[in-house]
Amino acid sequence: MKRIFWLLMGMLLSFTVWASSYELTIEVTNIKKHQGQIRVGVFDGARFFLEKGREFKVDTKNVEGDTVVFVFTNMTSGEYAVCLFHDEDSDGECNLNFLGIPKEPYGFSNNIRPTLSRPSFEECKIHLDQDRKEKIKLLY
Repeated sequence: MKRIFWLLMGMLLSFTVWASSYELTIEVTNIKKHQGQIRVGVFDGARFFLEKGREFKVDTKNVEGDTVVFVFTNMTSGEYAVCLFHDEDSDGECNLNFLGIPKEPYGFSNNIRPTLSRPSFEECKIHLDQDRKEKIKLLY
């Protein structure tokens, strides 16, 4: 009887986890140079937003065309912000000029275009409560 109980509990818990899992698809557009890599970071809160190594999820793909698509699975319901850059020279870094402005193409969720400072998590946040596709246009 205990086995049946634990079997049913396991099935119930696995269904609950499965039912609340979503996909976040990021389509990167406006790629002008078909070389290097696109690096995407997904952040799950404002505390560590834009801090390298503090991403909730991260992925890198080689550039082979005008668009690159990333699919992040097993995402729970919540608020997220996405930032990305085109690492044209494949050195693993987003190269900056002397003012701290990226020399390589970059982008943010909601296609935020920063002016004089980095965008905030609030500006870039997207709400995920179902599968979602975001198009992010690279800025030069």
